[in-house]
Amino acid sequence: DVVIEADDLILGGWSELFPEPSASLLSGRGDIDASFALSGQSLNNASVDVDLVDVSLSEGQVFDLEGRFELDTSFDGWLVAAENFRIATNGREWPASSLRAEASTDDDGKVAVLNVRATYANLSDSALLLPVLPEEQRTFLADLAPRGEVRGLEITLSEIGSDLPYFDVTAELQNVGFAAKDKRPGIQGLSGYVRGDRPGGRIEIRSTDMLVDLPRVMDGPVDIDILDGMIIWRSNDELTRFTSDSVHLANAIIDSRGSGELTFYAGRLAPEIDYNAAFSVSDVSAAYPYLPHKVMKPKLRDWFEGALVKGSIPRGTLELDGPLNKEFFKGGGGRIFVEGTVRDMTMRFLPQWPVVEQGDLEVVLDHT
Repeated sequence: DVVIEADDLILGGWSELFPEPSASLLSGRGDIDASFALSGQSLNNASVDVDLVDVSLSEGQVFDLEGRFELDTSFDGWLVAAENFRIATNGREWPASSLRAEASTDDDGKVAVLNVRATYANLSDSALLLPVLPEEQRTFLADLAPRGEVRGLEITLSEIGSDLPYFDVTAELQNVGFAAKDKRPGIQGLSGYVRGDRPGGRIEIRSTDMLVDLPRVMDGPVDIDILDGMIIWRSNDELTRFTSDSVHLANAIIDSRGSGELTFYAGRLAPEIDYNAAFSVSDVSAAYPYLPHKVMKPKLRDWFEGALVKGSIPRGTLELDGPLNKEFFKGGGGRIFVEGTVRDMTMRFLPQWPVVEQGDLEVVLDHT
C-alpha cells in the first residue's frame, strides 16, 4: 500500500519533470491525497482526493476541480469512478456529481459488458480535455464541439464485438448540441428525455430556441422556437423505424403539426419517409431561408427568392413519401405534395411581368 498526501501543492511546471508530457500544467494549486494498492507490478486499486483551484492546461482556460477518483481492477473487470465530482469554470459550475464506468471482461481481457452512469455532465466542459488527448481524438472533439447538460445518464452495452451491439440507455437532455461539419448535420438547444434499448424505446422532445444545421440540404442554420413531441422507435434485424403521432414545430414564420415514420432498412443507404403535416406560414416573403436550397433546381430556387413578395398561408398540408435519396427532391422515387390556401398575396411571377397584388390562391404542388 502506498499513501501520498500533498497540501498546498503548486502545479505549475510539474509536467516538465516527465519526459514528453502530452500536456503542460500551466498553473493550479491545492491538495491531493492518494492511496494505491500494488500487487507485484500490477495496480489493484487506487483512490485520489483532489481539491484544486485555478488549474490551467492551455492559455485562456482556467478551472477548479474537486472530487474523489477511484480505480479498481480485478481478473474479470474494472471500475473507474468519480464521486462528489465538481468542475467550476468562468460562468459554469457543476453540482456535486457521480460519474462511473464499470466493465466486465472475458477470458481474453476484452470488454464484454460496459455500464456508464452520470448523475450530471456538462458537455461543454469536454473542451477541457483537448490538451491531453491524442491529435486524432483532439481534432474530432474540437470539430464536434459538444455542448449542453445531461442528467441521469445510464448506458449499458453488451455484445460489443457484434454487428449490432445490445444497448440500454436513459438520459435527460437540456440544450444539448453539436456542430455541423462537412456533410454531418449539427444542432443546438435540444432538450428532452431518452429511454430505450435495442428492440425499442422513446424520445420525448421539449425544446425551445433550437438551431438545426443541415449542410447537405440548407444554406445555413434554421431557427426553431418550439419542437415538441414524442418519437417511438422499434428495431429488429431487418429495420429500425421511428414513429410519431404528433410533432409540433414552430418559429416566427412557420407553425406545423405532423405525424409519420422514418424507416432505416438494413443494407440500404437511404431511409424511407412517410410524413403528413398541417402547417401555416405567417409571411411567405420570409419563408425562403427555410427551403432546401441545395437540393432544389437553381431556377426553382431563384424563382422562390424573387416571386413571393407578400402574403400568408393560414392553412396548408404537406406529404412526404419515399426514400430520402439524392433524387427525392428531384421527382425520382418519391412524392412531395403541398397544398395551401394563400391570402393577400403579392407575387412577382417573372421579373418582366406586372406584380400581382392582393391575390387569394389555392396552390397545389404535386412533385412525383
